[in-house]
Amino acid sequence: MKTSARLLGSVLLLAAAGCGKTGSGDGDRVRSPSTGGADGASAASGSSGSSGSSGSSGTSAGQPGAGGVGATGGTSSDGGTGESGAPSDDGGTSTASMGGYKNMADGGLVDPPPPACPNDGPCLAWKDVSPPVDFKYKDLANYGLQTIDGAKADAPTTLYVGTCLQGLWKSTDSGDTWTKANTGKFYNNDNSVFSEPPYNGNPNNIDSGRNWTLAVDPTDSNVVYTTAGYGFSQSLWKSTNGGVDWREMFGETGKKTSAVLYTVAIDPLNHLHLITTMFSWVGYDSDAGMQESFDGGETWTSHPPDGKENGTPTGWGHGQYAFFLGQKDDGTPDKDGKYWIVTTQTNGVWRTTDGSKSWKKVADFDMTHGQESMFRTPSTNAIFLGAMGEVYRSLDNGASWKPTGAQSGSDGYGGIVGDGAHIWAMLSNTGVATAGPYQWQILPENDTTSSPGDSHWGFYSDQKFANGPMSMLSDSKNHTLFASMWSAGLWRLTFPKN
Repeated sequence: MKTSARLLGSVLLLAAAGCGKTGSGDGDRVRSPSTGGADGASAASGSSGSSGSSGSSGTSAGQPGAGGVGATGGTSSDGGTGESGAPSDDGGTSTASMGGYKNMADGGLVDPPPPACPNDGPCLAWKDVSPPVDFKYKDLANYGLQTIDGAKADAPTTLYVGTCLQGLWKSTDSGDTWTKANTGKFYNNDNSVFSEPPYNGNPNNIDSGRNWTLAVDPTDSNVVYTTAGYGFSQSLWKSTNGGVDWREMFGETGKKTSAVLYTVAIDPLNHLHLITTMFSWVGYDSDAGMQESFDGGETWTSHPPDGKENGTPTGWGHGQYAFFLGQKDDGTPDKDGKYWIVTTQTNGVWRTTDGSKSWKKVADFDMTHGQESMFRTPSTNAIFLGAMGEVYRSLDNGASWKPTGAQSGSDGYGGIVGDGAHIWAMLSNTGVATAGPYQWQILPENDTTSSPGDSHWGFYSDQKFANGPMSMLSDSKNHTLFASMWSAGLWRLTFPKN
């Protein structure tokens, strides 16, 4: 590991602290990794889960500023034993200990390890702030907590998080307490009533499926978009009153092309400009295209998977993630919103610079099913994307990509975010991890050279989780990170304010 992992100094390195937990607050301290040990990590011994989730009163994959669940791990909503070794809010102590930071490319120890904790002292702790819902993994039913979004400039402490079959949950105090949001009426696209309490006819639609995509308007935190995957209506649904009432947005366009949503993204420079990826498309068996709106979902332009101009390439398959890059290749703002990145599950990464008139394949790596994030670092303008078993970086606005040497494995990377000092990532998988438990990894945000042969990633502290994040969120105003981690729950890390 190069000295670039040590460039940020003790003040900024405070912002990289996390993982491990003793006691009940975000500011609790835990051990930093030791430099001894032969294999780099010792086995975790589980400790008791808490008797309930936080919040008794019961929030791209990419951040707008970026341009754009293990079956038992963490703290379950009904208690039990977590295999991660991380304690619950009852004040237990993590017993896992890490033998040293690894060079993840070859498994060897790095000497010396980067001082991720201030003066190699105790680290700040992540805290379980899960809403009071059931997020235990149940095959083909409950995959745990879904996408998180919020912490916008107009309401930094307001968050929304999706669930499986339990609706959308909202916090106005950075996750200390949660309330169910979707308790009002549902409207068809023509504004006729689809369903209303007590939902004796048509259902509470947001409750009927999985809220696997979620986007909050960066200018108004009362405006929220989501879906109900595998639910009664899997279209794009929009709320303008903080998640209480909802309206179906595809209307006749959806009937003609597709109304089965996979993801939605909001242009960081135009909050009314949306792009969506789809799970299916009328008339196409193996591919699904995209929809685009310039008026917050009132009208749509369809980009069918026909391989033609203004369409999307054939061979993408079903279910992609799309992101606005937010800038042109010369570094100027992309005010027209024509530069996009799309990651697929079986056909690599694609880019358009003309709003879907033409496309170019820019990488062969695939996203992990059901999760993806894009993060752009302000210090170097580099972009990071998650993939199966690796995190990739682009230094040319997404035109080309290289692996960074993150921890490899049978799972992939979903939630990725930066805190101003470091990039945060952890291996994860849809619903339940195939391996693990896993630890947080950090990479200096200003690093531009980390690679599999010379990795600058480092494990952080000794806390382990049964699964990693599907989705992450950074609240820069309140110095806080959030990670929605499938069936491992929702976690928060708050840094000291300088």
